[in-house]
Amino acid sequence: MKKITSFIFATLFSVMFVSAAPVTGLQFSGAATSFIDLGVQPAFSPSQFTIEVWVNFQDLKDSYIFDNENWGTGAEGFVLHSSNSKIDILIGSGGRFNLTSQNVIQKNAWNHIVATYSGTELKLFINGVLDGTLAVTATMVASTSKLCIGEGSVWGDRRFIGQMSDLRFFNVVRTDAEIAADMTSSLTGTETGLVAGWKMNEGAGTMVADVTGALNITKPADVAWFGLAAGVNTISNNSLEIASTVSGRNLSVTNNTNGNAQFAVYSVTGQKIMEDVVASGATIQKQLSNTKGAYILRSVAADGSSSSKKFIIAE
Repeated sequence: MKKITSFIFATLFSVMFVSAAPVTGLQFSGAATSFIDLGVQPAFSPSQFTIEVWVNFQDLKDSYIFDNENWGTGAEGFVLHSSNSKIDILIGSGGRFNLTSQNVIQKNAWNHIVATYSGTELKLFINGVLDGTLAVTATMVASTSKLCIGEGSVWGDRRFIGQMSDLRFFNVVRTDAEIAADMTSSLTGTETGLVAGWKMNEGAGTMVADVTGALNITKPADVAWFGLAAGVNTISNNSLEIASTVSGRNLSVTNNTNGNAQFAVYSVTGQKIMEDVVASGATIQKQLSNTKGAYILRSVAADGSSSSKKFIIAE
């Protein structure tokens, strides 16, 4: 068997990342078409739910993160949004139950937001810590309105401006321990109660994949990618110590930095073939099943600095 081109490339964290905030995701500009309309989705009106998402507000105006609400119509639903630099989770039951966070959300900073609804209680978690609770005395009425990311389902022109990553929706109430443990973990798609999970890490193209396979999204042009993007032989920071080699069809990635690093393999047309995260001091071995041709291995540090390198599979 011919040896596939071997390579070592390097990049460095110029700034250490607080917790393991996202390095890939979707950028919402606030433009009129910078949101995602998923249509009417009955599966997103369960008797209980958990919403998990990473958000980075670049404008602190009142704005929608995720919702299917339609207050006062008999088709009420839920809404997760920002209000006066705080986070709100609301459910409609003919009236409304509104839980507002105690913590103020800072501009241009990543926060992990979780909202749960049990049928009798709303909870908000910020960065893995319980922020507040609210007793609910009436059941949420199922929504027949469209499900939206980054804009109001019915009450428009309150679009989210900023970055979003790893949005998840469960039809169960996840425990405090599950929320804290999984906020920086990648889902497989088989988790209990998972209705949809969008990692938002494709980095190219128009599809935003659902890890369950049930609700893949075609994003509009005004919702852009940030972080991973396919490129050939471009290095934006050459001091991140990640050693990568390909031999035969074996990919080896060693992370010699003090924090997690993310890497992905792309075709030269921008299609993502595989991805993973390698922990500090660890080595990951992967078996490549790619056909012959040129590919790009791209790494991204926690601060967003990146490195990419082209390699060839010869047989």
